[in-house]
Parts: sequence; structure tokens; C-alpha cells
Amino acid sequence: MNIGLPISNDVRPATPGPAANRAFDFRALLNTLVRHIRVIIALPIVLGALGYGVTKLLPKSYTSQTFMMIEPRRPGSVGPEGEFALVMVDSAKVAGVLTILESTVLLERVVTAERLADDAEFGAAPPGLVSQVLQSLPFLAQERAPAALETRQARAIAQLRRAIRVVRIGVTYIIRIDVTTRDAAKSQRLANAVVDAYLADQLEAKYEATRRGADWLRERLVSLRDDLIRAEREVEAVRAQYGLTEIAGGGSIGQQAMTELNVQLIAAQGEVANRQARLDQALRATRGSASLEGLNEVTSSSIINTLRTQQSEHARRLAELQSRFGPRHPEVQRAEESRRALEQQLGAEVQRIVAGLRNDFETSVRRRDALEQQVIRAVAEQQASNVEGAAKLREAQRVAEAAKGLYDSFLTRFNDLQQQVTLETVEARIISPADRRGAPSFPQPLPFVAGGIALGILAGLGLAFVLNQLDATFATARALEDQLGVPVLGTMPLIVRRDLKDGGKRLDMVSYVATRPLSRFAEGVRGVRVGVRMSNVDKATRVLQVTSAVPGEGKSTMAAAIAVSAATAGQKVIILDTDFRHLSISKMFAVRDNLGLAEYLVGDKDLAAVTSHRDDLKLDIIGTGAERRTPADVLGSRKFRDLVERLAGEYDLVVIDTPPLLALSDARIVAELADASLLVVEWRSTQADIVEQAAGLLRMSNGRFAGTILNKVDFRKMRRYGYGYGYGYAYGGYGRYYNLNKKYYTG
Repeated sequence: MNIGLPISNDVRPATPGPAANRAFDFRALLNTLVRHIRVIIALPIVLGALGYGVTKLLPKSYTSQTFMMIEPRRPGSVGPEGEFALVMVDSAKVAGVLTILESTVLLERVVTAERLADDAEFGAAPPGLVSQVLQSLPFLAQERAPAALETRQARAIAQLRRAIRVVRIGVTYIIRIDVTTRDAAKSQRLANAVVDAYLADQLEAKYEATRRGADWLRERLVSLRDDLIRAEREVEAVRAQYGLTEIAGGGSIGQQAMTELNVQLIAAQGEVANRQARLDQALRATRGSASLEGLNEVTSSSIINTLRTQQSEHARRLAELQSRFGPRHPEVQRAEESRRALEQQLGAEVQRIVAGLRNDFETSVRRRDALEQQVIRAVAEQQASNVEGAAKLREAQRVAEAAKGLYDSFLTRFNDLQQQVTLETVEARIISPADRRGAPSFPQPLPFVAGGIALGILAGLGLAFVLNQLDATFATARALEDQLGVPVLGTMPLIVRRDLKDGGKRLDMVSYVATRPLSRFAEGVRGVRVGVRMSNVDKATRVLQVTSAVPGEGKSTMAAAIAVSAATAGQKVIILDTDFRHLSISKMFAVRDNLGLAEYLVGDKDLAAVTSHRDDLKLDIIGTGAERRTPADVLGSRKFRDLVERLAGEYDLVVIDTPPLLALSDARIVAELADASLLVVEWRSTQADIVEQAAGLLRMSNGRFAGTILNKVDFRKMRRYGYGYGYGYAYGGYGRYYNLNKKYYTG
């Protein structure tokens, strides 16, 4: 059975470049939303509830609606034939109706009819803030003097203009009038009053316009009638002067003769055209390009019909003889001669018919020419007889006809206007009167609640991203790798007190790693060791430095855990405590505090005297000792360098716990002697700029920066960042897991 490393401890190569150069990470965005899901959910709920509460505090308004449809008629139309379906209504006319409905004249009519100047909502001036405060004080409250009627009238018109809203429904002829007030009954009454005022105004305007038009037409008709009488008298005077008396049936004698000649000429021209067409058809038939079947002369000729019958009989007999005797038989030859004789007779008859048609055509042409000459002579005689009188007569007749047409047109229009005066209607009607609505139109809970929820969602998302940007710590191993450019060799779980309980006693961290080899923490430490070994392929890592950027990140615990894990695996391990100010390793392994590294470096103690051994852990420890000289001077000495080289030759692994990098210079001195250096970073605690500064110092020390350890990770919270880390018998966290709290395996 293969025991795989936890996915959190898989040694991945460092990602080059800072995190800013990475492509857009949708998963990171989703994780940010999930991590702050409580804020994102809470804010919409709170703001939605706040929006609902606002609707209970705001003053309520009620809106009533009236629907009116425009029905324009053609000018002068009366009755159903003038319906609007017969004309086109343009948008300009509808826009004009909308403007009239909001005009001051119409609103003034409504204000006067409904006595809105005395209404507290319309005629009264809204009190200012100072006036409201003064009125709220009993000892300063005073009666406000009513304003003048003109002032209240103007206020009511302005307030009604703000309360009314006129809208055209799409591209139809329907107009909706909305009136909003603080009282439902008042809104209904005013909405109907606005439409009634418009209908009354239009009816009065049309009646007045019709009356003025009728008066003008009446005066104009008198003048046109006088003009018509004078024009007709002038016509009679011209006739009498030039002897152009009309005969019965209309016109003069000369005109009647000219008319008869023209009729005869037209008939002659038609006859010529008909006979020419028949002649042309016969000529084409004789040339073989047409048929004679359409000519009456051919179809009615008994000779041609007889010849065609004989021709058919000879053709039948010839065909019978040819089939019986052959083409050279004497009977066949005689039959051929008979057929040719019949064809010659038929052709001669056709030529006779064509000659007859040509004679008829020439006769009709001569008759037409004669009639044309008669017409020309008659016209010349008539023109010569009385040219001046005919011209004056025509001029007088044109004047009389124009005067009569103008008079008839004005008379018809006057009669129509007379009818419209009594039958005048408005080009609009109410299709839906205003009703009283029980629910207020403002404020409505749904828009406020929806707006609050939408604003809460936006605020929650914004706050989530702001919190995410303000969080300058490391929440994932990937973020740490992207920031520093080195691999994260281990992601160590947070160990709480209940994890250290073993029956009735409490374990320390050193014993925990040794007694819980299958725990997530112990497996993580083994992963760190594997990562260190893989990061240094040139030579074996003998000297390992463990440090951190600032105190409290758990670097001493990690150094001890690595040493215990390596010793448990069978390696010969020694751990050095070079943190002379905290003595964390010395206290952790309970070594003597009077003999240690300081006494060896500045005194005359030998190495065996300052080295402690733990048989249960198979581990050697060198504490700090009691000497408190300047650590930088001690660690920078030649004797310390020789000590490290000696221990590297005697032990498989030398683990050195050093002070934090940013606090002291000790860690940078030790980094020059180590084969590999590990930087411990506390999960979601240490600021990114501090960690980056510490990593820079570690690189400047000419040491081998092997990688980092993300320590004290709460894996349950870490799942909010989108990374599920687990340890088990299958790579990637699948399979069977060991529970640190319950001491059993779970599937």
C-alpha cells in the first residue's frame, strides 16, 4: 500500500514573477466571494429590510389614471363617413394634444372648477424648515395669514402641473392622464376633471371657429353672387351683339353643321382603317405569310368552298391511287393534273377577291379625302364670318363659368358649416374613466426592497473585494509562492490544545511528532524534509537553518519537529538553538541552561559537555547556555564556523534554530553556513511586505534559500479560499483520512 504525501506538502516548482503578472484567476475571484459570503448575504438582507422600513415612513401618494382616445375627422365631415379610420393622424397632432392637456389655460380651468386654490395640498405654500420648527414650539406657534387669491391660484396651477402626467400609449391614438395626490378620491376626481376640461375646451373652440367661418362665408357669398350675375349678363350681351344665337339643343347653326361634318369624317376614317387592314391581310395571304380564314369574303364565297371540297376529294383519291399503283401510273398522273387545275382555279378566285378589296379601300380613301376638304372649307367660312364675336363670346363664357364654380364651392361649404354649428363634436372621447385605487402608488415596497437588495449586493461585493485587498497576509501556498518565487515545502496545520491530549496526559510538540507519526502535522514535517532534499540535488543537505521574519510564527517548533522527524526516520540528528534571547529550543527539550552553545564558543567547555541527548527521541541538542554576550559576535566567530563544519561531518542532519530575520542579524550570519534555509510564515498573520523583506535579506546572505513553510493553517477555514488540503492514503486528499481529534480513520 502506497502512502502518499498530502497535497499541501507536494513540492511544486516556484512560479516565476510576482502575483501581479498572473492571468485573471476566476477561481480566486470565486473564492473571495465564498470567503465573504456572510457579508454579501447580510448586507442585501439589511438594506432590503431598511428599504421596506423606509416605505412605512414616507408619505403616501395615490395615482388615478384616465384613458382618452383621439378621433380626428376630415374637415367639414359630418356623420359616420368622417371617422378617423379614413385619415392619417400624425405624431405632431398627438403631441399638440399632449401640450394642450398640460397648458396653463386648461389647468386654470380645472383649478377654478375644483376650487383647488382653497385646497391645502395645492393652494397653500409649503412651510420652510425654519417655519416648521417654529410651528412645532407651542409658545412660538402663530396663525399664518392666508395668501391672496391670485397667489393661491398660481400655486395651485403649478402644483397641479407637477401632479399631472400625460403619456401617449405607444404609437396609438390613446392618451393616458395620471394625477397623483395624497388622497385617492381627490386623484380620481382631478383625473376626470382634466379630461372633461379638455373636451369642453375643444368643443367651445370648435364651435367658435365654426361660427366665425360661417359669418365670413356669408359675406363672401353675397359678393360672389353679384360677380356671377354680372358675368352671365356679359355673355348675353356678346351673343346679341354678334348674332350668336343658340338653337334648340345648344350651340349655333354653324357649330351644328361642323359637328355633323366631323362625325362623318370620323366614320370615314374608321372605314378606311378597316378596309386597309382587310386588304393588308389578303395581300399577306397571297404571299404565303398569313391565312385568309379571317376574311369574310373568303369564308362566305361559295366558289372557294366548292373548290376546297373538290381539292380535298382529289387529295384523298390521289393518295389512294399512289398507294395502289405507284407514282408513275397513268391514273396517278391524271389525278395530279386535276389537283393542279383545282389549285389554279382557287388562286384565281383569291386574286379576284383581293382585287375587290383593293377597289373598296381606294373608294373609302377618296370619300375620306372629300370630307376632309369639306371640313376645312367649313372652318374657314366660319372663322371668316365672325372671328371677333366668337372670341369675345368664349372669353365671356369662361368668366361666367369660373364665377359660377367659385360661387357653388362657397355655397356648399357654407351649407356644411351651417350643419356643423348644430352637430359639432370633439375629436376625442373617454375610453376609461379614472378609478379610485386603494393601494398607494408611492412608496411601493417592491422597488424599495429590490433597490435595497441590489444596493446591498453591490455593497457586499465591494466590501468583499475591499476586505480582500486590505488582507495583505498569505492565505494560500500559491499566493506565497507567487510572491516570493520559491516553493512552499509544507503547509502545516494549526495544532490546538485538544490535539495534544493523549488519554489523561498532555503531550508537548516534540512528543506529538514522535507519538503521532500518522497525523497531518507529522506527515507535513516529512513532506518538508522531502522538499528540502529535492531542492538541493547538488549535494546532501547536512546543515538546515530554520528561521522566520518576525517572532511568534512557530519557527522553533518547526525546527524541533524537523529534527525529531528525521531522528525518528533513523538519521543521526542534532539541533542547535542560536536564539539567545528566547531559548525556545532549550525550553522545548528541557536541556541545561548553564551549559550550552555560548559556553562552548566563549568559554573552555568541550562539545560533549554542552551537548544533551534524548534517548526517547534519539536526538542530540545544544542549547543556548547561560552566556549572554552579543549573539552576532558569537555566531560570527571562526569557532562557530568550525563547529558547524564539525557537526556536519559527524551528523546526518544539523538543524539550526535562528532568531527572526528582521529582528536580528543572527539569521543572516547563520545562512552563510547552512546548506539550506527555510523561512516559516504564519498563515493569515504575517504581512506580505514583511515576508518579502525577510526573503530578500535571506537571499542577500549568500545562503541557499530552499523554500518556505506555511504554518498554523486552519484547514477548515482554508477551504473558503478554494484549496482543500488533506492527508490520506491517496494522493490529492482522497481515500482514508486520519482525524487528529478522534483517533480513528474515516472514509
